[in-house]
Amino acid sequence: MQKSNLYLGKGKMLKSYYTVYDKCIIDCEKMKICESDNKIQDIYNFFEDFPYEQLYYNMFKNFFEKSDKLLEDCFEWLELQVEVLKNKNKVFRNNIYIGGNVKIGEKKKSSFPVGIIKNNGNELLENLVEKAYLIKKWSNKVEKIYGKKFYIDPYSTSILFHELIGHYSEEKNDLKYTILNKLYNIEVYDEPKMIVDYTIDDLGKYGKTVDIKRGYLNSESGNVFIGKDNNKIVRKQIRQRNLNIVNIKDECNINGDIPKLFICKAGVNIEKKIIAMIVKDDKDVKQIIIPIEDIEAIIGKSGEMFQYTNVCIKQQIPHYIGYNSIWSMLYLKKDINSYMQYK
Repeated sequence: MQKSNLYLGKGKMLKSYYTVYDKCIIDCEKMKICESDNKIQDIYNFFEDFPYEQLYYNMFKNFFEKSDKLLEDCFEWLELQVEVLKNKNKVFRNNIYIGGNVKIGEKKKSSFPVGIIKNNGNELLENLVEKAYLIKKWSNKVEKIYGKKFYIDPYSTSILFHELIGHYSEEKNDLKYTILNKLYNIEVYDEPKMIVDYTIDDLGKYGKTVDIKRGYLNSESGNVFIGKDNNKIVRKQIRQRNLNIVNIKDECNINGDIPKLFICKAGVNIEKKIIAMIVKDDKDVKQIIIPIEDIEAIIGKSGEMFQYTNVCIKQQIPHYIGYNSIWSMLYLKKDINSYMQYK
């Protein structure tokens, strides 16, 4: 199997603006880079020796021309990436991803990642903007942040589940069961083909659906993916594919008296604490740190679904993950303000 990647990123990093090009072709069986070039200076010499050269040239050129306006209005960073997996002349995967970091908060000091993926480039930018503004609308509905229980929108639900269950299913970590015992009216599956097409993984294994409340992702389920890190070291990893979060019974009654919580980013540290960025009622962004044991319950609510894609970076290697998610309710042990970080 040979995996080819083209990447174009534009936007702001560390208070400066950059345009980043990268091209990489990897032999997945030999775990070897066949070609890599991140010193490309412009779009015109980007596509030599890449499959479907003319098709992608027009798409990247369109992205390059339209992205400046979006970076000014809505996004902090935008990126377009093409991934082609093939064996000799047979193509098994042809994914086109467009995504970025959407500015959020009154002071716009933070952002949230969102993207979409298809196997053709038509109207990708327009669809991305629609997703971004829907998520921003959820963040704008945040009013007073207080108490121990909150409604969390489908985007925020997916962020939590990706970190708390998805990553702990990529390895045999018993901490996952600490969370699973607190889930009610929710099932979670890792799907090979729902949003991102992972019919086969990078070693040619056909994918199987995994019930990750009751099992782990592994090489037999088609979850092996190959990539290069920042030092051009090729690594093999077990990764999530499409995280499908569904409720068992539809509970559509959303009580207006219960506050809503919007989570734009999250992670889990070595002390088994969730570090998350949330939008406060003053529309600014604050950090909260919650010990995992202080999550008392997560309950599936509305059957309204939301789908999107983003890029997860693990050990410096990016990987697309699709999400299909629902509204849920989060119960905490203490008032959320006791977890707030004010420094």
